[in-house]
Amino acid sequence: MINVKFYLDKADKSKRFPIHLVLRQKDLQIKVATGEKIMKKDWDNTNQLVKETEYSYKSINKFLIFLKQEVEKYFEIEPHTNFTDKKSKKK
Repeated sequence: MINVKFYLDKADKSKRFPIHLVLRQKDLQIKVATGEKIMKKDWDNTNQLVKETEYSYKSINKFLIFLKQEVEKYFEIEPHTNFTDKKSKKK
């Protein structure tokens, strides 16, 4: 089974943290940048979403939910034995 989560990476010079999507299956882990950056205080780690304190939280959350749904949909169809970092990043 594929585990799809988001986490904040190291902050940039402006103290904004990039949001990364992480796919895990057994011993394999793939990290993909979403292109979104937020302040650490605006991240809800429990719900894996941006808090309302970030001015663009609605659009970022909509994008994160879309990404997660698309990844989960892809891996429902694709056999898990074909799970490699190169193939996953390509999709």
